[in-house]
Amino acid sequence: EKRQDKERRDNRARLKHHSMALAERMLKEEKAYQAQRAKALKARAQAKAYLEDFSTAAREARVDAYMSKQTATGQTILDPTRRLGVLYPSDHSVVKTRAFGLAMGNVDQRVVEELAQAHPDT
Repeated sequence: EKRQDKERRDNRARLKHHSMALAERMLKEEKAYQAQRAKALKARAQAKAYLEDFSTAAREARVDAYMSKQTATGQTILDPTRRLGVLYPSDHSVVKTRAFGLAMGNVDQRVVEELAQAHPDT
Protein backbone atom coordinates (compact mmCIF):
# COMPACT_ATOMS: atom_id res chain seq x y z
CA GLU A 1 0.00 0.00 0.00
CA LYS A 2 2.83 2.40 0.72
CA ARG A 3 4.11 1.80 -2.76
CA GLN A 4 0.68 2.57 -4.24
CA ASP A 5 0.39 5.75 -2.17
CA LYS A 6 3.85 6.84 -3.31
CA GLU A 7 2.96 6.11 -6.96
CA ARG A 8 -0.27 8.11 -6.62
CA ARG A 9 1.60 11.07 -5.10
CA ASP A 10 4.21 10.85 -7.84
CA ASN A 11 1.53 10.62 -10.51
CA ARG A 12 -0.32 13.63 -9.06
CA ALA A 13 2.90 15.62 -8.91
CA ARG A 14 3.80 14.64 -12.48
CA LEU A 15 0.27 15.49 -13.66
CA LYS A 16 0.41 18.86 -11.90
CA HIS A 17 3.84 19.59 -13.40
CA HIS A 18 2.72 18.65 -16.92
CA SER A 19 -0.53 20.60 -16.66
CA MET A 20 1.39 23.70 -15.54
CA ALA A 21 3.84 23.30 -18.42
CA LEU A 22 0.93 22.86 -20.83
CA ALA A 23 -0.79 25.99 -19.48
CA GLU A 24 2.45 27.98 -19.89
CA ARG A 25 2.84 26.72 -23.45
CA MET A 26 -0.77 27.62 -24.24
CA LEU A 27 -0.26 31.15 -22.86
CA LYS A 28 2.92 31.54 -24.91
CA GLU A 29 1.17 30.33 -28.07
CA GLU A 30 -1.79 32.64 -27.44
CA LYS A 31 0.54 35.62 -27.01
CA ALA A 32 2.35 34.75 -30.26
CA TYR A 33 -0.98 34.32 -32.06
CA GLN A 34 -2.25 37.69 -30.83
CA ALA A 35 0.99 39.38 -31.94
CA GLN A 36 0.74 37.77 -35.38
CA ARG A 37 -2.92 38.73 -35.64
CA ALA A 38 -2.17 42.35 -34.68
CA LYS A 39 0.59 42.47 -37.29
CA ALA A 40 -1.75 41.10 -39.97
CA LEU A 41 -4.50 43.58 -39.04
CA LYS A 42 -2.03 46.46 -39.18
CA ALA A 43 -0.78 45.33 -42.61
CA ARG A 44 -4.35 45.02 -43.85
CA ALA A 45 -5.20 48.52 -42.57
CA GLN A 46 -2.10 49.96 -44.23
CA ALA A 47 -2.96 48.28 -47.53
CA LYS A 48 -6.51 49.63 -47.33
CA ALA A 49 -5.26 53.15 -46.56
CA TYR A 50 -2.80 52.93 -49.47
CA LEU A 51 -5.55 51.88 -51.85
CA GLU A 52 -7.82 54.65 -50.58
CA ASP A 53 -5.10 57.26 -51.05
CA PHE A 54 -3.93 56.17 -54.47
CA SER A 55 -7.11 54.87 -56.07
CA THR A 56 -8.65 56.48 -59.12
CA ALA A 57 -11.54 57.84 -57.07
CA ALA A 58 -9.16 59.45 -54.56
CA ARG A 59 -7.10 60.99 -57.34
CA GLU A 60 -10.25 62.36 -59.02
CA ALA A 61 -11.45 63.77 -55.69
CA ARG A 62 -8.13 65.58 -55.21
CA VAL A 63 -8.28 66.99 -58.74
CA ASP A 64 -11.90 68.08 -58.25
CA ALA A 65 -11.03 69.81 -54.98
CA TYR A 66 -8.12 71.60 -56.65
CA MET A 67 -10.18 72.69 -59.66
CA SER A 68 -13.10 73.93 -57.58
CA LYS A 69 -10.63 75.94 -55.48
CA GLN A 70 -8.83 77.43 -58.47
CA THR A 71 -11.77 78.35 -60.69
CA ALA A 72 -13.74 81.53 -60.17
CA THR A 73 -17.11 79.77 -60.30
CA GLY A 74 -16.06 76.69 -58.30
CA GLN A 75 -16.53 74.32 -61.24
CA THR A 76 -14.52 71.13 -61.42
CA ILE A 77 -14.70 70.77 -65.21
CA LEU A 78 -14.48 73.85 -67.40
CA ASP A 79 -15.64 72.74 -70.84
CA PRO A 80 -15.89 68.98 -71.34
CA THR A 81 -17.84 69.27 -74.62
CA ARG A 82 -15.60 71.96 -76.18
CA ARG A 83 -18.58 74.18 -76.97
CA LEU A 84 -16.85 77.32 -75.78
CA GLY A 85 -14.08 76.97 -78.33
CA VAL A 86 -11.04 78.75 -76.98
CA LEU A 87 -10.65 78.83 -73.20
CA TYR A 88 -8.94 81.84 -71.71
CA PRO A 89 -7.63 81.15 -68.20
CA SER A 90 -8.30 84.69 -67.03
CA ASP A 91 -12.02 84.17 -67.70
CA HIS A 92 -12.21 81.14 -65.40
CA SER A 93 -9.72 81.89 -62.66
CA VAL A 94 -9.05 84.71 -60.26
CA VAL A 95 -5.57 86.14 -60.62
CA LYS A 96 -4.11 89.10 -58.82
CA THR A 97 -2.48 91.35 -61.40
CA ARG A 98 0.19 93.96 -60.74
CA ALA A 99 -2.57 96.55 -60.64
CA PHE A 100 -3.69 95.05 -57.32
CA GLY A 101 -0.30 95.54 -55.70
CA LEU A 102 0.03 99.10 -57.00
CA ALA A 103 -3.43 100.03 -55.68
CA MET A 104 -4.68 101.14 -59.07
CA GLY A 105 -8.39 101.62 -59.57
CA ASN A 106 -8.94 98.96 -62.24
CA VAL A 107 -8.60 95.92 -59.93
CA ASP A 108 -10.84 92.95 -60.80
CA GLN A 109 -13.70 92.85 -58.30
CA ARG A 110 -13.44 89.04 -58.06
CA VAL A 111 -9.95 89.40 -56.54
CA VAL A 112 -11.28 91.74 -53.88
CA GLU A 113 -14.19 89.41 -53.10
CA GLU A 114 -11.88 86.40 -52.84
CA LEU A 115 -9.55 88.21 -50.47
CA ALA A 116 -12.51 89.41 -48.39
CA GLN A 117 -13.68 85.80 -48.01
CA ALA A 118 -10.18 84.60 -47.16
CA HIS A 119 -9.63 87.33 -44.55
CA PRO A 120 -13.01 88.31 -43.05
CA ASP A 121 -11.49 90.00 -40.00
CA THR A 122 -9.77 92.77 -41.98
